[in-house]
Amino acid sequence: MKLTNINQKWKLSPYFDSKFMKQALIIMIPLIGQSLLIALMNVIDVFMIGSFLSQEVLNGVGAANTILLLAMFGFFATNMAGSIYASQYIGNNNLKKMQEVNNIRIMINVTMSIIFTIFIFTLRNDLIKLIIASESSKTMLNFNSQIAIDNGSLYLATVIWIYPLLSVITTLYQNMNECNKTYLPFLFTIFPVLTNGILNFIFLFYLKMGVMGVAIPTVIARILEITIVITFLLITKPVFRPMKKFWYVTKDLLLKILKSLLPIFLANILFVLSLTAQTVIYSYYGGADILSATVVVMNIMNIFYAVFNSYSAIIPIFIGKQLGVGKLSQAVANLKKIIGLLFLIAITFTIIIFSLSFFIFDILFTNKISNEAISTARFYLGLQSLAYFFLSFSIIFFSVLRTGGFVKLATALDILCTWIIIVMTPLIVSIIVTKYFPNFDYKYIFIISTIGEIIQFALVTICVIKIKWARKLI
Repeated sequence: MKLTNINQKWKLSPYFDSKFMKQALIIMIPLIGQSLLIALMNVIDVFMIGSFLSQEVLNGVGAANTILLLAMFGFFATNMAGSIYASQYIGNNNLKKMQEVNNIRIMINVTMSIIFTIFIFTLRNDLIKLIIASESSKTMLNFNSQIAIDNGSLYLATVIWIYPLLSVITTLYQNMNECNKTYLPFLFTIFPVLTNGILNFIFLFYLKMGVMGVAIPTVIARILEITIVITFLLITKPVFRPMKKFWYVTKDLLLKILKSLLPIFLANILFVLSLTAQTVIYSYYGGADILSATVVVMNIMNIFYAVFNSYSAIIPIFIGKQLGVGKLSQAVANLKKIIGLLFLIAITFTIIIFSLSFFIFDILFTNKISNEAISTARFYLGLQSLAYFFLSFSIIFFSVLRTGGFVKLATALDILCTWIIIVMTPLIVSIIVTKYFPNFDYKYIFIISTIGEIIQFALVTICVIKIKWARKLI
């Protein structure tokens, strides 16, 4: 049966528009490339640690990165809240108000980053101890939790100081994406990633600097990145640069963004805390091997999660801008086309991730990581391939609800699914199986998180179908 006949029979033409797909991919591919480079930077760090250092250092740095996500998701929340209005102002050709939105986002993120930096630096040792539970050494007699804690704390104390810089650069990148300049963040990221990879190898292999051989290159790479971006803005003076009167903001717009920010920020912070809670649960009840498998798999998955960042560009461009000029029916039509494109992307990456679970760990890691950790990682990555498919749609649908002004609803759904299903259920099951079924293979606990992603997908899909989310907000 020809593709045309299939489209007619199943009424798929509103979803699979080749012209739209080409237009969307032109915007998405550079952003995906930039996100992949950043994710690759983290994977290189993990690979280097797993090859040259030890499982204790791997767990310590993994715990530190879980904490650092707290700050990053705070920045993402501000950028998403601002994007609701920036995209509609761009669609309405009101560039002055768009720049004002950008100023507000930078001010909020810089303030937030200073608070996070002081808080995390001061409590770094206690935070690392919280994640690397003392129980994690029970399943490995040669695993030293204190080494993991010391190295994680040292890494955290070094890297946290670049987060005020990241608060600015993530906001600038978001505004570039909203202005259809998605290729710029990709170009700006190439040199820092190369710098990080080269310095990692030199500091670890030749200079034998231990965990600092991973931390220092990260700091140098990020400083280089923001230097390149600021230089570009000063020379070219593009429309997406911050306003000269940086302190100028209108009270009305500030209050609107703050009103949208609070529920998004709450959802993002609770999401990161849920990741931390999951890590603590896996470490405490599963042991060091389960924790190592979690660190390794999540760093690999971050490469594929990088695709999600491109959604932050296509939703404001193809839906937010349409809403800003009152083309509500066109926004709905564009969502159907995005769903069709997303299906092809999600199914492709699902197959790739599942295939990688069979051989990727044999390539990336040496005997520094235990066989049990590698076996668990294979199982977990296979499950993540299925979860990835459903999470892809959930990310888009949550963004659509927020763009239409249903921020509180999206937040409530996100928190409900994440904490009740993905955090509390594994905790309860872990308590029961460790008490009454001591021979239970703990890796099967990972199945619960996959079920949680499917339930979340179902709930948010129903909301997008039933709710009239297409609304003009400015």
